[in-house]
Amino acid sequence: MNLTPILITAYVILSFSLWAWAITDILKNEFKKSSLKFRWILIVMVFPVFGAILYFQLKRKVNRKESNPQFNK
Repeated sequence: MNLTPILITAYVILSFSLWAWAITDILKNEFKKSSLKFRWILIVMVFPVFGAILYFQLKRKVNRKESNPQFNK
């Protein structure tokens, strides 16, 4: 039994799912700068798997809003 076609099919399905999830997440989220959304879409479109992984790893750092809680009201 040859597993190569099964592994290739699984890789393609998982890669497409990750790519679609990243594009959807980029379009849904708001960024501090509007140019960041365009840049991330461009990165994910040019490098689908690597770009999506990079986006999910860095999105918290790039899109994190600084919060200053006011406990003494």
